[in-house]
Amino acid sequence: MSIDDAWRAAFAEFDNSGVDKSIDGILTPTGAGTDAYGDPEFREAVLRIVEERLEEETDRRAWRRGSEVF
Repeated sequence: MSIDDAWRAAFAEFDNSGVDKSIDGILTPTGAGTDAYGDPEFREAVLRIVEERLEEETDRRAWRRGSEVF
């Protein structure tokens, strides 16, 4: 039996009849949420993070390229 077959069998046997499926008590996010995407400060912060990570990745790749030994 493959791992996939074992997983499928275990999934099919799982009994979720005791699981509470009501939506009472589910917390919804407050604050920024999806409305923040239109906020210029939020967009600037995201762009700044992306640019920093891109610069770090570019530097890392340049260092690796220069340190290769053949």
